[in-house]
Amino acid sequence: MFKTIVSFLIVLFSFNAHSQNNQQTIDSLLIVVQKSKENSKIDSNYVKNLNLISENYFNLNQAKGLFYAKEGMKISKTLNWEKGIALSHLNLGTHYISKAEYNVSEKHLKAAEKMLIAQKEYLLLAKLYNQFGVLNANRAAFSEAISSFFKSLKYCEKIKLNKETVKAAFNAEQMKIKNQIEAKAFLGIANMYNAIENYNKALSYYDKAIIAFKDCPNQIGSIAMCHASKGIVFGKQNRNKEAIKAFQLAEKDLKVQNNKTLLIYINSWMGATYIGLNKYDLSLHYLNKAMEDMYMIESLDLKASTIQNIGLAYVKKGKESGNEKEMDLGFQKINEALALDKKLNSHEGLIKDYMAISEYFYFKKDYKKSLEAYILYSQYKDSIFNFKNKQTLQNLEDKRTIDLKQKEIQLNKVKLEAKENNLLYYIGGILLLSVIAGLLFYQNWVRRKSNEKLYLLNTELKEANKTKLYFFSILNHDLRGPLASLIHFLHLRQNDSETMDEQTKKRLEKTTIENAEHLLESMEDLLLWSKGQMENFKPHPKKINLKILFDEIINHFSVYSNISIGYLNKENVSLFTDEDYLKTIIRNLTANAINALENIENPTIIWNVWAEKKYIYLKISDNGKGADITLFNTLFDDKAIVGIKSGLGLHLIRDLAKIIDCSIGVNSEMTKGTSVTLVFKNLNKKNDSKPKLPFVSRKIKCLEAQEV
Repeated sequence: MFKTIVSFLIVLFSFNAHSQNNQQTIDSLLIVVQKSKENSKIDSNYVKNLNLISENYFNLNQAKGLFYAKEGMKISKTLNWEKGIALSHLNLGTHYISKAEYNVSEKHLKAAEKMLIAQKEYLLLAKLYNQFGVLNANRAAFSEAISSFFKSLKYCEKIKLNKETVKAAFNAEQMKIKNQIEAKAFLGIANMYNAIENYNKALSYYDKAIIAFKDCPNQIGSIAMCHASKGIVFGKQNRNKEAIKAFQLAEKDLKVQNNKTLLIYINSWMGATYIGLNKYDLSLHYLNKAMEDMYMIESLDLKASTIQNIGLAYVKKGKESGNEKEMDLGFQKINEALALDKKLNSHEGLIKDYMAISEYFYFKKDYKKSLEAYILYSQYKDSIFNFKNKQTLQNLEDKRTIDLKQKEIQLNKVKLEAKENNLLYYIGGILLLSVIAGLLFYQNWVRRKSNEKLYLLNTELKEANKTKLYFFSILNHDLRGPLASLIHFLHLRQNDSETMDEQTKKRLEKTTIENAEHLLESMEDLLLWSKGQMENFKPHPKKINLKILFDEIINHFSVYSNISIGYLNKENVSLFTDEDYLKTIIRNLTANAINALENIENPTIIWNVWAEKKYIYLKISDNGKGADITLFNTLFDDKAIVGIKSGLGLHLIRDLAKIIDCSIGVNSEMTKGTSVTLVFKNLNKKNDSKPKLPFVSRKIKCLEAQEV
């Protein structure tokens, strides 16, 4: 009733290329290729377009299809573009299948396979294995074919595309191609099961193919032929009513598409099926419609089977009604089919032809010719029986191979599920460990922050204690001298008042009052300074007029009227530092110089200020006796031992000088006196670099111990 298995496969694997839009696509691509050639843009896009033209020529014009694939190959090799070379191999392999040059096709497909695996081009590999499936199907190697189709599906599963990405348009096109490849793979698997007569699985995969093709644009023809294939399977199972329904679904879709080529096949198959339902008029209606358009395709086997079924319909109808004219017309058509079947060497067709001829002569009561026709029928049937036995054995082997493949696939799925479960456990374990690690990190971070706060509090406490110590040191040192002078004057007034004249008394009273006032001023300065410094013992630098500072400190030591205190500042240099720190340092240095001038003729103290390049120098010199080096160690050694009456002032000078970034130099010589130099950075000038402070020598000659 239907065509042979091999022809059946050829039709189903080639029908999807008969798209009415193919020629329009080719024309558009040719224009693009021509423009690229004119603009000398011979690049990878140019090669892609050549291969697209070749692909669209499949089953339309093999010669042109091969030409453009070879052109793509040549240019890809010039560009050294391996993907383009692989794509050209794929198209060449496809075209050589349609030319039945299977060895050449296999060579090209294997070359493409090697390159695409290396490049991990999963989409093209899925497409490639579909073509391997078609190649093996045409070779009747059904187990290899079905294995190839399953490989195609496997690579489709590896393709991960996301339409939400930046390349959404590109991914949408790739998704469309992927869906088409999947649908064709399902169709190929269904055809293989059909070929080995595993009809239930064939029907199952035809349904999967229909669902997959519905997700693809412009695939009405493909869906229609899937329905038609189901109709053929139903016909083989003698489920003729279901076969008709399937053919009608296909007919409906193809009429919408106006696809007359595929309608020829549908009409022929429907006509053959109606014979099985004894509806001869409907059978003849569809068979004659198929014959009307048969000129559009070059398929002798379809033409032969259609004419044969027309003859059978007339013979059966005439036999049933007793109409000899219809019987004769049927006999005539069967003889036409017989001639074509002999030309095609179609044993299946010849069996049906001779059986119909035998029935015809038997009806005519020409038993001799009926017997002769029956003998020929038996001979061809025996030969086809032997062939079918061999085919059945092959089919059984193929079924076994396919079953093993199916079991292997199922086993792989189970393994994959187990791996996925293990992966979930691993991920869960990693997340749990991450949470624990996070908690430990947070706990450690909190502990570290607490330690840092505790350290800061301890540091602040130490600073507070140090500040308190500084304050009391300054208070002790700066007030002890003035208070001692005041007490000395009061003792003089108490003990020697009778020996003094009125003028001396008045002078002492005046001096005492002035010293008390200076002491009060010093106390106010200290208390005002300490108020800010106790909260935050840090310097607050500002520009200082050194002459005003000198006058304030001279007033402080006005009681020492016998000592000449001079101030030299020829360049009128000002200093940028903390006034209170500087005042305390200079007051202490001046007090030390005054103490060093005891019993010295013409005692003199000189303040000398000058600037040299990046530094400002302030030197306080006296003409005293000099001092031992150990008495100045406190200025340079943090670990030097100090007492309440000795060294405390130098300790204070050292620490305060360090805070305001001031370096100290000492020069002391026997009988010539001592000079202490304070060195400051000159912040009045721009100084981007960090200079090395100049070295100030300490020439100290040990003469005799003296309190400083």
